[in-house]
Amino acid sequence: MPGPNGKNPANGTRISGFVFDGKGVSSANLAPLAFGIFARFARDIVISHNYFEGTAQAITNTGGDRWLIEHNQIRDLTVLDCTGPCTGGDGIVIQLARDEVAAPGGDAAPINRPEDNLILGNTIEGSPPDGFSDFSMVGILIFAADHTSVISNDLRLHDNPAAAAKGQGILLTNTCCGGGAYLPGTRHTILAFNDGRQSELSIVVEGSGGANTHGLFLFRNRGEQEIEGVQEVLALARSAVTPTGLRPQL
Repeated sequence: MPGPNGKNPANGTRISGFVFDGKGVSSANLAPLAFGIFARFARDIVISHNYFEGTAQAITNTGGDRWLIEHNQIRDLTVLDCTGPCTGGDGIVIQLARDEVAAPGGDAAPINRPEDNLILGNTIEGSPPDGFSDFSMVGILIFAADHTSVISNDLRLHDNPAAAAKGQGILLTNTCCGGGAYLPGTRHTILAFNDGRQSELSIVVEGSGGANTHGLFLFRNRGEQEIEGVQEVLALARSAVTPTGLRPQL
């Protein structure tokens, strides 16, 4: 669903009950499926109750609004490890349309920024390959997106002692691929009831000075989180983030 020029004829598509078989994919073996569902500028998409085996990037939404991604299983997530193609390592991606795929208007233009997407009740499992250090493996990547809700997901991005790359359950960021920062960053994100205790890090919010914490709300997530470089272990922690920083919620 490529969506050239900011438009996509696949608006309103529902994808449910499929098996996406990418078992064994790697930079040395590109025969299996590397990418499962990939769309640009598509709106009102429902991706529900699918099974992804392997793959380097299971579900990718670039610049699309109002997606419902719910109750999918992503198992044995992997990466294309830069010995050939260098990409992947992400289960679900909600990202800004940027550079050569962007519609006119730049990073702040609403057409390029995904809005009002819901990621609910998915199970995502994987770990970085042995010896891999180029980038982290991430269950749910939110990149320069607005009003994203991530609720009740089971995130199992395991630590691999033989790899320097980390396993991160949820990552909020505004940087990608060795480039500079895209502004505005990730805004108005809700992270609630997610269980990342089987991930090396449950929640990571990159940046500083509120670049990706504007309107961020955290509620009853589990696991170890890192907000703007500060780590904290969550049992059933309740917290909210304002544009000026983190404060406890009573």
